[in-house]
Amino acid sequence: MNPNGPLKRSSPRERCTSDQRKWLMTKSELSDSPSRRDGITPSQEEAYRRQGVEWISATGNEINARMVEMQKKSTSGKKTYATNISAHSVYAGGVYYQRFYTRYSYKEFDNRVV
Repeated sequence: MNPNGPLKRSSPRERCTSDQRKWLMTKSELSDSPSRRDGITPSQEEAYRRQGVEWISATGNEINARMVEMQKKSTSGKKTYATNISAHSVYAGGVYYQRFYTRYSYKEFDNRVV
């Protein structure tokens, strides 16, 4: 038993600094996105989000495949310094894509352009 009384349970958001809170959103904040306020249905917004992350992933894979082909075709005998895009970079791209659309609407910024 705690001599100071029961422990108060706080949410992760309450334990964060103000800068960290910018990265954490409540369920109500997520369900009240700018896109939904602009009339985009939840299922359409989910589809746009999925398509955007799939495109980022496919692009990373395509770049890596091309780098492998370039290294195979190198006939100079010298080591090529082309590097692959790490999975962490692709994941970070997906995170920033998702974060962007928590602040802006798909009607304002077309997901095929962003």
